[in-house]
This record gives sequence, C-alpha cells and structure tokens, in this order.
Amino acid sequence: MDWTKLLSSNDFFNENKRSDIDLSRSPFQRDFDRIIFSENFRRLDKKTQVHPLKDNDHVHSRLPHSLEVSCVGRSLGSEVGKRLVNDYKMNPFGDIHDSVVPILTGQIVQSACLAHDIGNPPFGHAGEELIQEWFRKYFIANGNENLEETEKDDLMNFEGNAQAFRVLTKLAMSRNKGGIQATSAVVGSMLKYPWAFSKTLTKSKFCAFTSEIPELKTLAETCGLKSSDKTPNSYSRHPFAFLSEAADDICYNLMDLEDAYELHILNFNEVTDVFLGFFQNRKNFDADKYLSPKSKQSISHLRAMAVSECVNAVVEEFFDKYSEILRGDLPHSHNLIENCNPKIADTMKEAKRLSHDKVFTTDRKTLLEISANTTLSTLLDHFCGAAYEVINNKKPSGNSTRLLKLMGENSPSSSDSLYSAYQKVTDYISGMTDNYAVKIAKHLNGIVD
Repeated sequence: MDWTKLLSSNDFFNENKRSDIDLSRSPFQRDFDRIIFSENFRRLDKKTQVHPLKDNDHVHSRLPHSLEVSCVGRSLGSEVGKRLVNDYKMNPFGDIHDSVVPILTGQIVQSACLAHDIGNPPFGHAGEELIQEWFRKYFIANGNENLEETEKDDLMNFEGNAQAFRVLTKLAMSRNKGGIQATSAVVGSMLKYPWAFSKTLTKSKFCAFTSEIPELKTLAETCGLKSSDKTPNSYSRHPFAFLSEAADDICYNLMDLEDAYELHILNFNEVTDVFLGFFQNRKNFDADKYLSPKSKQSISHLRAMAVSECVNAVVEEFFDKYSEILRGDLPHSHNLIENCNPKIADTMKEAKRLSHDKVFTTDRKTLLEISANTTLSTLLDHFCGAAYEVINNKKPSGNSTRLLKLMGENSPSSSDSLYSAYQKVTDYISGMTDNYAVKIAKHLNGIVD
C-alpha cells in the first residue's frame, strides 16, 4: 500500500474534491471538529461504556471514553509519524516540510478514534446483542419478510462498528452527500473490520452493512486498501486502524479498572497490582513511591504512567510488523497491544481477566442489562411494527402514524423497501441515549412520569 493514498486528505466520497493542507486547520482537524459538533457524538455522553444508567458522574460513559481514546490515538499517530519521517524518509503531503508529518498523522488517528463508538446503541455491547436477538427471534416467527438474505444478516447481526461507518458517511449532517464528508485517511483509520458481514467470518465484527458496501468499495479504492479473497467485499486494514484498535484497548482495559475502584467493585490492591505489572521491565522502579497514600489519585497516577508504557510498546510492535502491515498481509486478528512486549501484553491480559471475572458480573450491571432487554424489545416491537405497517398497508393506523412522527424526518415511508424501513428504525433506536430509550419505552408501556 502507498502512504500517499493511505493518508489522503480528499473527501473519500468525492475523490476529485481535494482538501489542501492548511496547518492552521488541517482537513483532519476539520474532521475532528465536525465529529465533536455532531449530535451523534454529543449523545455518547448518556450511553453506556460498562455500567448502564450510571449514577456516579466520575464513571465513564461513551463520551469521555471516546475523548480519552482520541488522546491516546493522537500520541500513537504522532509517534508513528515521527518514525516514518526519521527512519523511512516519508513525506506524503507534498510540499509541506517533513517536520509536520507527526502533527498530521496524530490528527488522523485522533479523529478516527474520536468517531470509533459513534454508532454504538444504548446500553453498550449488551444493547448490540439485544438488537441482534430481537431480529433473530422476529425472523424465526415471521419468515423472510421479503428480505434478501444479506439484508436479514445485517439486521440479525447488528454491529456498532458498521453503524459508526453508516453514521459517519450518511447519517451525520445528512443533508450532505457523504455524511460529514470526512477525509479518506480518517474514515479508513477508523475501520477496524473493513469488510461486510459474511457467514464465513469467525467473528461477528464487520464495518459495513449491505447498504454501505458502495461506500466501503469507494474508500478501499481511494486509500488503496488491498482486496482480500477471504470473503466478498473484504479488504486489508488501513495501517492506522491497528493504532485505533490499540488506543481503544489501552483505554477501556485500564479505565474499566479505575472505574471499578470508584464504584467499590475492586479494592486498591487489586487495581494497583495490575497497574504495577506494566513496570516490571523498568530498572530501579520504586513501587512504594506510587502506593502511598492508598487513594484514587495514586491509582490515577499509575494509570497515566501505564498508558505511556503501552503507547511505547504499541509503536515498537507496529514497526516490528511494519512490512507486513504495509503489504496488507498482517492478519486482522493481530492485535498490537496483545502481541507487543510480553510484560505489557501479559499485564493487559490480566487487566482483561480481572474485568471479566469481577467487573462485568456485578448484580447491578446484570439487573440493568435485563431491564435493557425489556426496553429495547418494547422499542423494536412498536417501531418495527409501525414500519412494517407503512410499507405493507400504505395507510398505517393512527398509533403507527404517531410513532413514525416521533421518529422525525428520517422515519420510514411507503416508498422505502422493508430493509430500508427497518434500518431507519435501528438508526433511530441505536441513536438513543440510555435515558431516552428508557423514557420512550415507559411511555409505550403506558407508564407516564
């Protein structure tokens, strides 16, 4: 792959619309700004990161998580950019002096990371699973409903990453063709799973619904992503997508533990024992210096230092695999943080184990996810029912008309296909905050506050 294409500042939806590099506000900084000001991003403030409907303001929602991932992504992009200039004499931005490349590569990964969760539904990954399960049960009960098999697959395997691609390229700033009209470099760097759904996939993750396959092909062509023969509509990762994935992994694994301490799920020693593991290879590291007092501030200090250790290890792993990454031959499953310096990788695995065993299994989280099932089922029952009615009966009932009015200007109409109508419902529901989803479900069940 060619860095000149990979770091294209062109609008990916219009390759002839070239964006000149102005360092006072580069096209990649513009992408960042547009994401920040979008309603889709703003609503992440009330969407679950780990703990649904949190009542502690110090605990992460999707919005601070996305901001933190963008900061780590900027560091990774800048460090990689610096090495590309110094060791590979790269200057893909033409006449601009080499010294600015780290600034721009940092902005690319920063913007991609900022948008990585923009398609996540309410209630986090549990919300994803609940939408998938609803459609699977629905199609078992109702048959194919005149949908193509690929269209059914999209709905039964609803994926937040694919919804993020849809939001970024279509739904956000929807009056514009191409969504927020982001640069090819930023969109490509966001796509951790650059393929459409296929039954041959070993994992359900993918980045493009059937409706966005044309956009995926356009992006792959613009960025010069290598086509894969594993599944149809499948491409190699953009090199910076490995960095976006690593930034996300670093943040959620470390911050989940810090949140768990805040919520009294984990004690001080449980958290600091993991964090200290990141410094096993440091000579003369005085652990006691960072363990007194036993306070949240001590944990935050250790976490900040751990992030720095992880960033350095990821950059080293990136360049250890640089040739394979640039050829598009490194397997998608190769996770930079899980395959880096063994001390770092093993400690990260321990952080994941601790979260899995003690954080994700709390009674409150379990009960709220059960409640989320009722909430999302209610929403899907009513809004998909109204969508089906407007497509098949042309004259929906009064209640269905009111439901569709609630969806606003993007509600299904009689001219839509059933697939498009159901997608508009998932667009609407996945865009909800946790709080709003609960509020609307209550009203649909006749419970008025």
